[in-house]
Amino acid sequence: MWITLKIGVFYGAPALAVVLALAWLAVLLLRVRRGRITRPGAALRACWTLALPVAAVVLIWFTGEIAGYFSSTVEHFSWNPQRSFGLLLGLLPIGIYVGAAIAALLVLFGIVLALLRPKP
Repeated sequence: MWITLKIGVFYGAPALAVVLALAWLAVLLLRVRRGRITRPGAALRACWTLALPVAAVVLIWFTGEIAGYFSSTVEHFSWNPQRSFGLLLGLLPIGIYVGAAIAALLVLFGIVLALLRPKP
């Protein structure tokens, strides 16, 4: 059961981060188009999507740690900080890939924001 959870989070968290960023940017564009927020305000709010890759990596790491704890067969679990840190470093490429995708979405958002005309 724990391996299924780890696999699901490993593949699902990065995809969810990109989908959440895309949805948030679409909502911001709609709010700018309707005149509810200004363009600089939307640009500042869009920057929060850069935290999603970090959140995805931390979620994957945390799930791996918790799954390792609960799937331990020994009576006394001992946490290995070197192994845990190695796992976290091993997950950094995932964060970079997700961050690159979100950064590309932010560049596209900036271009669309500059070209967007608000509704009269």
